[in-house]
Order: sequence, then C-alpha cells, then structure tokens
Amino acid sequence: LLATPLLIAAVEISQPSGDLDDALIRQVVSDDTIILDAEAHGHFSKFKLQFGKSYASEEEHDYRFGVFRENLRRAKLHQKL
Repeated sequence: LLATPLLIAAVEISQPSGDLDDALIRQVVSDDTIILDAEAHGHFSKFKLQFGKSYASEEEHDYRFGVFRENLRRAKLHQKL
C-alpha cells in the first residue's frame, strides 16, 4: 500500500511540462496556419534546414515527414483550445 503513493508521485514528476511542449509547438506553427500538404512540406523543409536534419533513405524521410505533419495538425488543434 505504501508503494502505490510513491509510484504515483514518481510518475507525476516524470511527466514533461505541458508549457514547454506548448512553447515548442508555437515555434513551429503560427495561430493562423492552415495545414495543407504543400504548407507542411514547406514547414518541414525549414525545420530540416534549421536543425540540420538529413535522412538515410526516402522511406525514413517520408516517415519523418508524416510524423512532422501529424504534429503540425496536433499543434493546430491544440492552439484552438
């Protein structure tokens, strides 16, 4: 029984701060951005240049772009809240 509160406290401490995540999201997407594929490609290209990203294969690039595009969509939805 004593271990349960300690476990819950440890899990709560290990959770990342939502404020930090929000700040990072706002750096990528402005409030009025509509995420279309062409716009997502543009944002992804800027992201790759800014952070020096390169991918070993087209498959990895496509996968990373899909993740990036989904994160943009999630950011846009989150900003509407």
